[in-house]
Amino acid sequence: STEQAQRLINEHFFNENEFYGEYIIPYIALNDQDINDSININGNIYGYMNFLIYLGLKKYGLSDAGKILAEKSANMLLKGWIKDRCVYDSYNCFGGEGTDNSNENVLSTRGGILALLTLMEEGFW
Repeated sequence: STEQAQRLINEHFFNENEFYGEYIIPYIALNDQDINDSININGNIYGYMNFLIYLGLKKYGLSDAGKILAEKSANMLLKGWIKDRCVYDSYNCFGGEGTDNSNENVLSTRGGILALLTLMEEGFW
């Protein structure tokens, strides 16, 4: 319901101990004991997940949260592009860098989906 979605945003999305920070949205909460598990890369941010969350925010009319997610996603994507000329599959939730996973595709279409959030937010898509 709309009420449940708003509650999730208020209690979890904007909670700096869980999912909110300069770079969002990590795969698991920041206060989860496995956040730094490099084997399972639990603390990473994935473009496709941000995209799906963005669509949900729009569906429930949570425009403020959607705008923030789009802006933070674009900033993260641009950080990697400006620094390394790379678009990563996933990004570190603490520093916003593209992950150092040896299987990483540095021109990822999955990471590039982060750019769509801004295009959608600005009405271009």
